[in-house]
Amino acid sequence: MASKGHTFITLFEKVKNSHGDEECYISYDGDMARRSITFNEIWVLASRFAYILKQYGLKRGDYVVIATPSSIEYIVANFGIIFAGGITVPMEKFFPKCEMIKETLKLTQAKFMLLTDSLENDTWPLFEPNATVIEHGDTHLIGYKDESLPSLQKIIFVNKTAVTFLNHLRACKNEYRDNDLDPEDGSICTSSLNPGLATPKLVELSHRAVVNTARVWRKVTADLGKIHVRLPWYIGACLPFDTLNGTPRTFFDNNTKMSMTLGEHYMKIIEQEGMRGGMMGPPDVKEIVDSLNGSPRTLFNHLMIGGQPMTRAVFETTKKIATNTHIIYFASETSFICHNYITPDDTFIPLDSGFPVDGVEVRILDDYFKELPRGKTGRVAIRSPYLFTRYAGQPELTKSVWGEDGWFYSNDAGCLSPDGHVHVFGRRGDVISRGIILMYPPWIEKPIMDIPGVLQVMAVPVPDDINYKNICACVVLCPDSKLTDKDIHRLYGEHVSGEGVETFPLDYVLIFEGSLPRMSRDKLGELAAEKLGLKANN
Repeated sequence: MASKGHTFITLFEKVKNSHGDEECYISYDGDMARRSITFNEIWVLASRFAYILKQYGLKRGDYVVIATPSSIEYIVANFGIIFAGGITVPMEKFFPKCEMIKETLKLTQAKFMLLTDSLENDTWPLFEPNATVIEHGDTHLIGYKDESLPSLQKIIFVNKTAVTFLNHLRACKNEYRDNDLDPEDGSICTSSLNPGLATPKLVELSHRAVVNTARVWRKVTADLGKIHVRLPWYIGACLPFDTLNGTPRTFFDNNTKMSMTLGEHYMKIIEQEGMRGGMMGPPDVKEIVDSLNGSPRTLFNHLMIGGQPMTRAVFETTKKIATNTHIIYFASETSFICHNYITPDDTFIPLDSGFPVDGVEVRILDDYFKELPRGKTGRVAIRSPYLFTRYAGQPELTKSVWGEDGWFYSNDAGCLSPDGHVHVFGRRGDVISRGIILMYPPWIEKPIMDIPGVLQVMAVPVPDDINYKNICACVVLCPDSKLTDKDIHRLYGEHVSGEGVETFPLDYVLIFEGSLPRMSRDKLGELAAEKLGLKANN
């Protein structure tokens, strides 16, 4: 009988057999304490966690929501869910009052959720009132019953102060791996944003999509060696394409707080590990450059960068620390789309994402989904062997983005150059792409509208050299209000402090007299940029 092809499990087994006791993941906490885990250790510990999940009642295809920051514990739990035949769904408290976590639980009908058990965990109190202890101690298991979340049955802690999650797994003897999985079965859901709505978009990838992406990763990143990955953790930690090729990865343990600046932390890790490859977003590149205090220094032979349109300012910043730049056009639904490899001898062209990678086709469509000629700007459509399966729990949304013959309609705007390179200009619609983070304007607008004395507000994108777009709140005050732009900035910061200003950044406040001009969000953004003296992106 012909082989059905690799699954996540069978591919990782092959890699494990080749790399065995080599370090697979290396984490550093805020004080630079180093921890690591080998390929063999992940295989064993994840298999033991898979056995525990099966004993708790996990069935093939069940979703498991992980609401814990990146750490080695998270990696083991993530692999264990997949080994057990489940689908891992990473989430975090990025959004106001954890609405996204609860909405995700509803969409996936998840029976299980994983949390970090620590004194600083601000997610657990949301669930604690409806929790009942089933077992305690080494099992890390809490029973759960809530009419508003009828599917959720168990909460599992993947960290404990007294008895650690990993030590518990080391003491276990039984292992489980679902070796009968089909490559078309689900494996991973990445969290994204539903354009136009403040709701999650849960992008489900099959085992086949993950395996195919791992293969193209090898072709794109052959020269990177050990890499430092700094991406939004819920993306970077749950998509182990480097791991599935035997490439070791270093990362931050986000369970701890920094005792130094982010740039200083980067520098210490890079120097200690002797790494010559990295993958991160432009804001993190700038953090490293700033830590050099104006003295450029080649830290990376190869640096992968992406997540937003590539301006000249971003490229010039990257050149200060990297010899070769790999610009990657990548989306949750499609994995790798394009790759633009720029050596010191090459000419950089702003917004150029390069050629589609092996197996990927790109078209540019008009508003009626008709193909446009090269040079014309429209919606980017993609067809590839790396495409997602569905948006979990959202069949209508899934249907809306699929065209004929397997084409996926993205929400990106771009064009094809005469030589076939793909140029990406940003997101279509109201979503603001600030750096590698997508922001929904009402997340900024609602807290400002709650400030007494504010009559009207619109959050708009304004240009920035590094983030591509920053966020400006255009505000109209009530007639008797004495608020200043600094007052609004301060009060906004106090309002969102529970979620973190880094999660909901506000870069500028601009006060208008009378009422806001009647124009689109983008046009108002252009007006705001003019008033702030900001130059357009190039």
